[in-house]
Amino acid sequence: MIKAAGGGELAGVGRLGVSGKTTCTWKGPDGREQRCSNYGHCPIPPDMARLFAEYQKTYDQRDYQQIAALAESAERRM
Repeated sequence: MIKAAGGGELAGVGRLGVSGKTTCTWKGPDGREQRCSNYGHCPIPPDMARLFAEYQKTYDQRDYQQIAALAESAERRM
């Protein structure tokens, strides 16, 4: 399972930087971009990497059948 990450509030309760809730990049108090200590070295599961690749495409180029198959496969493993 991968915790939600992105701008703004994240899933769960508690402070950023605890329980896997650190975003990849963020603006520090000085306004400069900060990075996670593991930036660029995250172990992303292969199925999640395929989803990322599909969602980086434009809407009309995405393979929604593959997205559905990946989601169904993940549901069976839970």
